[in-house]
Amino acid sequence: MIKTGKGKNDPKVVRAFVDMSKIQYDFLTKTLDVHPRGVMAASGMSVPRSHTFNPPEVIKALTKYAKDRGVEIVLNAKANRLVIECGTGRVIGVKATINKKDVVLGATKGVVLAAGGFSRNPELLAKFNPIMAKADAISGGGTQGDGILMAQAIGADTLDTTYIKASYGFKLKPTIIQDMSLITYSGAIMINKEGKRFTDESQSYKLQGDASLAQTDGYSYQVFDKNILDYDLKNDTQGVEMMTALTNDPAGQKWVYFGETIEEAAKKAGLDPKQVKETVEKYNKGIKEGKDEFGRTSLTSGFGKPVPLEKGPFYIMPTTAALIGTYCGLKINEKAQVINVFGEVIPALYAAGELTGGVHRAAYMTGTAFGKAICFGRIAIDSIASK
Repeated sequence: MIKTGKGKNDPKVVRAFVDMSKIQYDFLTKTLDVHPRGVMAASGMSVPRSHTFNPPEVIKALTKYAKDRGVEIVLNAKANRLVIECGTGRVIGVKATINKKDVVLGATKGVVLAAGGFSRNPELLAKFNPIMAKADAISGGGTQGDGILMAQAIGADTLDTTYIKASYGFKLKPTIIQDMSLITYSGAIMINKEGKRFTDESQSYKLQGDASLAQTDGYSYQVFDKNILDYDLKNDTQGVEMMTALTNDPAGQKWVYFGETIEEAAKKAGLDPKQVKETVEKYNKGIKEGKDEFGRTSLTSGFGKPVPLEKGPFYIMPTTAALIGTYCGLKINEKAQVINVFGEVIPALYAAGELTGGVHRAAYMTGTAFGKAICFGRIAIDSIASK
């Protein structure tokens, strides 16, 4: 994780997350009886270590567990401001609007902020990272940055806002996470509208996203053949539903172009067939000789060996980068306590999930956003309970 984050992560915070991951994994699998569908190697992984859960199944199980133990979950409620105690600065409650009525909720032990990021707040995106205006957002409508703003209002520090990155791999005009494919990690290459490669496809899909957004019209294309498609399906990577649909009814899939030759696929995609063929041949030669022009030596982060694109049919998928989340926000320590601009703990204020910074930093390892949400939620409550 620290290597993927370019060495800028907070080591104590990363260690706390990694240590808690096994505890939380055991809780999900042994206590809640929720299990991953498989293990894959994806962004930032030198070996397969991404345990792929179905998030709705996890949330449903966690919700039942909480309700069965008397936790009250209030819907149609909006948190507006934190309430602090004069003199001590301790967080003692939350001002909220519930069913259109303004209320103040007292907190005797502490408040945990877990309100998500701000992918759906154009003003905050423009403030922190204007280039993201080119990226589509598929995050939930509630990701407005409310939790971050409430904490900033009482002096909380923030981290990583300059590292906001869109995730590469989405078909054009995406609406859900299933519109994303990580087939680059099965061996696909990325080309621009000019039919040329422009980056190392084995790097984090956050960095792929940066490179793609910088191309003509802010998007690019993933190119792959039948061998790569078969490998992708076998290894059950992100987007396997898209690729399964492609094999079941290729003629009906409007988000990808294909042909028995690379020139045929390129022509259908509106690209220069001669240039695309030249690019693929150059890539194939470089891979075979171990001299790729962009330094690609693996499928992803040192795992897997790239293979030439040689077996038809060939596929070309117009691909964009989209904001799944903002992966930045409140500075926390290894106990999930929120830190103010002077480096001091804000008494009784904790944070978990997407609105926290310091975990990912410069880039992102697949699965660690979901992981840090459920892990730091537990860390926050453990910290409160220890008092």
